[in-house]
Amino acid sequence: MSNRIITLLLMTFMLIPLLSGCFSEPEESSTPDTSDITPESSEKYDEPVLKSFYATEARWAQGYVVFDPLENSEEFENWDVLYVNRFIDGDPCPGLNEGEVVEIVYSGEIEPKEKERIGFIENVHAITIKNNPRNYDGVDYGVAIMREAISSTKIDSISGDNTEKGMIVLTSFDELDALVGDAFLCQMVMDEPLTDIQKDSLSRVNSRHRLLDGYDEEFFEKNDLLIKSLLLGSGSLRFEVTDISVESGVCTVTYEFTNRPITCDMADWIIFVAVPKELSAQIKEYKTYLSKPDWYP
Repeated sequence: MSNRIITLLLMTFMLIPLLSGCFSEPEESSTPDTSDITPESSEKYDEPVLKSFYATEARWAQGYVVFDPLENSEEFENWDVLYVNRFIDGDPCPGLNEGEVVEIVYSGEIEPKEKERIGFIENVHAITIKNNPRNYDGVDYGVAIMREAISSTKIDSISGDNTEKGMIVLTSFDELDALVGDAFLCQMVMDEPLTDIQKDSLSRVNSRHRLLDGYDEEFFEKNDLLIKSLLLGSGSLRFEVTDISVESGVCTVTYEFTNRPITCDMADWIIFVAVPKELSAQIKEYKTYLSKPDWYP
């Protein structure tokens, strides 16, 4: 009997420390509270500082679009030529016609090339077509030309009764937004992952939208936008608008090629013409005329 008592006493003494731990106050965490601590440096969370300047496109180079900066900018004072990354926030930039005036938004520093006044811009956030005023017959029109800006098939399908095929006149930003979106986006929102081709299409939509940012609600308050698509037999062909005339209610946009073709690939080009609303109200018909050079067949 005494052995049982001794055994029970021993077991009781062994359990007391274990039981006391169950009812003791919890110890404070040794991990410090860092919720109110500000990181030593927040630079990596800051938005990039954006800079912008106006320029005209000179030519294309491998991986870059080459621009000549315009006067009245720091870039013009420091650089003769700027090579601009042809990807806008990762999206490829469609081709612009040589001489088009654009606004380029970028961040970071311009990297020099050796000792020449040539610089490289890698971080490009936007390239926007500007309403380039050109005077024809005493009227200031805004003219821009861009390659693969809007589907020519889409434009052909909605050409109006007062325009030739491949030409439309837009009177509001909503019409332009619908045209650009419907022409390419179709149905890109889906449950399954996008294919590489669909990703490329969506990327092109984004870059086109950025290039067309210059035609906003404010632009359409004073202007209508004439859009003409040209499907050329050579991607190497370049052209310019040489005249815009309005006679007896007919607006004629004259263009001519500036070089001979050297490739056999086909290319879509779009002519944008800003027509003042007071003049547009007097126009009953729009058409184009190709002024053929001597070498053109």
